[in-house]
Amino acid sequence: MPAPTRTVSYHERIAELLTQMADQVTLLQTRVTVTRLVARDTSQWVDDDARSLDLIVDDVLNEWRQHKAGDADPAALDGLWNRYASRVEWASPDSGHEYRSEFCPADEKQPFDSDGYFRAVWAAHLDGLRQAANGVQSGA
Repeated sequence: MPAPTRTVSYHERIAELLTQMADQVTLLQTRVTVTRLVARDTSQWVDDDARSLDLIVDDVLNEWRQHKAGDADPAALDGLWNRYASRVEWASPDSGHEYRSEFCPADEKQPFDSDGYFRAVWAAHLDGLRQAANGVQSGA
């Protein structure tokens, strides 16, 4: 004889739904916080393009999910965002350079265009995110 199945009471189901909704609210609050940080620091470099901002936000949130066990503290998210942006914008510490050389003029006599530099590093980063997203969508 099969084991009797336990029926979930109305109150248990409501409690389960409330927990799910609280988790969704937390995720939305986290997304809003990350979106504010990303928009504040990258809008000018990606021409305030909403799709580009969303790609960056999604990538930051994926990193947050991998490294944080649900801690959506704004200070923790700000720290995560700052580390993320630094990896994109600046040369690795072991390179001995401040700027990423692949985005600097080859001829050191040319003036350094900081706006062009930041636009280029974020454009390259977004290209990588788009390629990764297309690879996932195509099943590659």
